[in-house]
Amino acid sequence: AHKGPVQSDLLRGERRPAEVDRIILFSGGLDSLTGALDALSSETPPVLVTHCSAPKTISVQKRLIKELADRFPGRVIWAPATGTLRGQEAKETTQRSRSFFYAALGYAAASVVGASRISFCENGIVSVNLPISRQVIGTMATRTTHPLFLHRLQDLLSQVAERSIIVDNPYAWLTKTEVVTRLHTLGGADLIAKTNSCSSVRARTQEHPLCGCCSQCLDRRFAVLA
Repeated sequence: AHKGPVQSDLLRGERRPAEVDRIILFSGGLDSLTGALDALSSETPPVLVTHCSAPKTISVQKRLIKELADRFPGRVIWAPATGTLRGQEAKETTQRSRSFFYAALGYAAASVVGASRISFCENGIVSVNLPISRQVIGTMATRTTHPLFLHRLQDLLSQVAERSIIVDNPYAWLTKTEVVTRLHTLGGADLIAKTNSCSSVRARTQEHPLCGCCSQCLDRRFAVLA
């Protein structure tokens, strides 16, 4: 039997959505922040769906949501799904199923509000993740927002929903530098320091919130400098 707390409400915001046609998967990283700003600047606001998986990450996500709510009063609709591991170390330390899990949360939110589009916001270089050597093949490199994966995910969710569900990546043809340029154009350059794309979650401290040496940190640094 389930002994932990049960989350009773998926949607949190200043109001309930009267009309929503899009779900943005919001992790708190630089690309997803740009996608959220992009969508919130449009005519119909999206629902921002977040997996709150670790205290070190949740604080980043909450801070960014507050920043967005301050900039877009009455337009931010947030769906945080809390799921953390307590009292034990995880046996599986990779994040192979992260995109599938995020998509499931996105579909749950889409079912609540009647939306038909779920968007992953990730620059195309990371999405395709071409192997840099012969050793980086198969399961050695994640391709969790690869066009083929998203296409198959779209087919699966459409069959489950028995209606057309679109799963896309609006930044599939952009580099990280172009995403950062887009963020700057949207007036969100000051929020870059408040995002966190680092893959080394467990090693984070207040003094060192970014490891500075994982592929995400390096990609982010080069893009911002460019």
